[in-house]
Amino acid sequence: MDAVEGGPLRVDARNRLAPGRFSGVTPPFGVLTNGMLLRSLSALLTCGLLSACGVAAGWAAQPAPKDAQPPAGQAKAKSDKPALAKGMTAEQVLKIAGKPDEIRPIKNPNAKAEAWIYRRVLARTSRETATHVVERPAFQGPGPSGEGVAIDPVTRQERITTYQVTWVLMIEGRMQVAKQTREVERSFD
Repeated sequence: MDAVEGGPLRVDARNRLAPGRFSGVTPPFGVLTNGMLLRSLSALLTCGLLSACGVAAGWAAQPAPKDAQPPAGQAKAKSDKPALAKGMTAEQVLKIAGKPDEIRPIKNPNAKAEAWIYRRVLARTSRETATHVVERPAFQGPGPSGEGVAIDPVTRQERITTYQVTWVLMIEGRMQVAKQTREVERSFD
């Protein structure tokens, strides 16, 4: 088996690593042994393969700018859902958004005004939350009395609901403006 010398590493005629001069000896800092090189190469190959798979799957894709033109032969995709717009009648708003969850009259001496409020659940979560603490007698270790006080938290299940709230201002039966906010509701069992 012919081997080509390459510093501390050797490669035989079949491009396989052969034992080099550092076999069985701890190398100085910065010099790789055959085993160290194999581990480094396998780690680099694994990273490269994962990166290539990620790019192929579209993980590394960046979003297109808003003013980007679609490829030739393809039209821009439009949303199938119509959007609310200033000046729409109450019937048009009802057709698009449905019946509001709440209607609040707004005092205005010059015109009839209402705020139509829509609520949509975005997320529901729960978690254990410390609501208060209790003190109890506890052994504190050797000493004059060995007694002390331990403070223990008392927890309860907290439920958290996040809503997307859409406010639509209707004046004289026509939409003037819409605004979206978020509300968080918390309750304990």
